[in-house]
Amino acid sequence: MLTSIFIHNYNCFVDFKIALPRRLLIVGSNGSGKTSLWEALAGLQDVIVRSTEAVSAFPTRSLTRWLRGDPVQRFAIDMELDAETYHYELEIVHDLTRQQASIRREQLTADGKALYEALDGDVRLYGDNPTGAPRTRFPFGRKRSFLPDMEPRDDNKRTIAFREALAKVWLLAPSPRRLEPTTAGEALWLDRDGRNFSSWFRGVLVERPGLGNALFEALRPTLPGLRSVAFERISSEVRELMLTFRAEGADYKLSAGELSDGQRTLVVLYGFLLGAIDHAALAFLDEPETGLAPHEMQPWLAAMSTALDVHDGQALVISHHPAVIDYMAPARTVRFSRPAGGPARLEEVTLETAGGTRISEWLSRPWAYEGEHEEAS
Repeated sequence: MLTSIFIHNYNCFVDFKIALPRRLLIVGSNGSGKTSLWEALAGLQDVIVRSTEAVSAFPTRSLTRWLRGDPVQRFAIDMELDAETYHYELEIVHDLTRQQASIRREQLTADGKALYEALDGDVRLYGDNPTGAPRTRFPFGRKRSFLPDMEPRDDNKRTIAFREALAKVWLLAPSPRRLEPTTAGEALWLDRDGRNFSSWFRGVLVERPGLGNALFEALRPTLPGLRSVAFERISSEVRELMLTFRAEGADYKLSAGELSDGQRTLVVLYGFLLGAIDHAALAFLDEPETGLAPHEMQPWLAAMSTALDVHDGQALVISHHPAVIDYMAPARTVRFSRPAGGPARLEEVTLETAGGTRISEWLSRPWAYEGEHEEAS
């Protein structure tokens, strides 16, 4: 379980830390930092798991604009895993003239004992060495982390376990208009905006063929007249995700690319629920409700929560949608704000905060945002 994230000098975050419970709803005005939190975790996953260069994961333009002359970004995450507390830190230094970034320092510990460290291109692997001295050290480029390249061994099981746990963090911000209905192959990852859903779900079906029918059954209550969901052959390699409907006694087909925005969102969300949630350590969703009505969103939220409960998975949800807010709010809710346009701040939102009204209703009132728009002195 991911228990906290620390961010400094990234977009609107300055010495920012947030504790992460099992369920968390994140609300707030546009531009208050909600999506920046999602993007920061995505960047960390890219560096640690996907071998992405620092400059791509955290471009120089992501530096906090009012911290002029400070070229160093700092990130940290805490994770509870197998009864141990893992702590990871990353420092990225930017060349402001060349718009380049490199890793200055990186460290992973478990219960306070060093497992991995990189300092100015010098990698040190501690493994399970009881003496506390590095098992081995070697030079490595500063553009990216060595963690994605690490091969599993008997003496680095905890480091690999941390990396694999972070790989099971699924970040999704559906952008239905980007959905690509055709696929020429199978994708290992679902793009974070859902655009390659067809390629990803095609790969899922290779391993779990029964999920095709499960997706149909899940979508049928929300898509009136739905008769089938299937990949149809376009050429020897290309398949197109097609949905068959019946109306007025006649069947007709629509490509996934011909569906409405809301219908595409439903396809992606239910496919994600079936193909990923059962092995997700954490699902972090940024406004998953695009194009959906409350009666369409609530059943999916309930199904997601139930599926995560089976294996003690986490759910973090960013939303403006009343149905999402009122469903998630009883767990824990935090509101992001940026008074006078400065650094992001957190405020716990409870029934007492909201004066006994529903959280969604309180958030719709102007007085919930008093102080946010005051001019800086």
